[in-house]
Amino acid sequence: MPTIALFSASHCGGEELARGVATALGLPLLEGTLLDEAASLAGAPPKRYLRSLLGAPSFLNNLTHDREKSLAYLQLALAKRLQHDDFVFQGLGLHLIPPQLTHVLRVCLLADLDYRLQHLVASGLEAKEAQRRLSYDDEELARHIDLIHQRSPWDAELYDLRLPLHTTTPDEAIRLICEAALKEALKPTRASLAAALDFLLASEVKVELARHGHHDCDVEVQEGEVVLKINRNVLRLSALARELTDVAVKVPGVAKVRTEVGPRYNAPDILRNLEVPEQHKVLLVDDERDFVLTLSERLEMRNLASDVVYSGEEALAYLEERRPEVMVLDLRMPGMDGLEVLQRLRTTHPEVRVIILTGHGSEQDQQKAMELGAFAYLQKPVAIDQLVTVLQQASVAKPH
Repeated sequence: MPTIALFSASHCGGEELARGVATALGLPLLEGTLLDEAASLAGAPPKRYLRSLLGAPSFLNNLTHDREKSLAYLQLALAKRLQHDDFVFQGLGLHLIPPQLTHVLRVCLLADLDYRLQHLVASGLEAKEAQRRLSYDDEELARHIDLIHQRSPWDAELYDLRLPLHTTTPDEAIRLICEAALKEALKPTRASLAAALDFLLASEVKVELARHGHHDCDVEVQEGEVVLKINRNVLRLSALARELTDVAVKVPGVAKVRTEVGPRYNAPDILRNLEVPEQHKVLLVDDERDFVLTLSERLEMRNLASDVVYSGEEALAYLEERRPEVMVLDLRMPGMDGLEVLQRLRTTHPEVRVIILTGHGSEQDQQKAMELGAFAYLQKPVAIDQLVTVLQQASVAKPH
């Protein structure tokens, strides 16, 4: 028996049909269970998790990527479930399942606007408000599916079966779904069960990447090899590829990782016909990942190559193998803070010029940093041209 995955337009009876199919086939119905499991994996209260997954996107989502993180945890919860018994579920998870899992029946339930309006008006809602709500629901569904597939939610290629409920009775719809579920082509095979295991590993990697701030990356597992498809436009693709690989290889079960550009990647014009040699004369040290990666890219556009690490400990480990001329160092970081790094550099690597760049420092911190040999002390946010000027001055200055 296959797993039955239903995706429904709002207010056309999808929940009732899911219950009817589960009863007819004798399969468990996952109603709120899957979302609760995803919230638990994310370490978030269910209500907060649902808001980040299904609520209107905040303007802060471009910084926090809460929706992308929530989708990653939903995918992991679904992948874990698919390792066990067959079941029926209805919701967004259908679009996260790769096509290689051929023992999953994908069903789309849809209806025309008049049919859905009648359902809402019958529940006591005024026609104008009902139309507004349906429009909002459809926009939300389109946003979610675009995030996963960049396609319309109603694209026939996404489903095995599409049922228009304005012309199909509920009993007939249940019968058609049950008949499809019993077809030979949907029986689990060795290949489809192996694909389910690959899906679980890919989902675990996806979550780990999301936890490290990487959201523009598709993850696939092909013959035991994890393939990371980069969809983020960056100037230093090789540096991002190394960082993604470093995260992925630490996931249990990952033996080999390969990176490639994904379908939504476009190389920046400045680099399409030019390979910039990596000199790594500047090391950026900051635990705010999005900030420091953006800073690295902006420096690259001004022909200043840089490497990035995210903690004081990583900075010292980096210096065991490479010798940057200048280090741009944050003060407030978990573990070893910037002042401790600076103090150690004074005795172990006095030739490295250090620029403090912080958003949380005090006058006492500035005085201490300069006493420990910092070349300059700058406050965030800093104008990129000002930072470039100080970097150039530091690169030609004599070491302390």
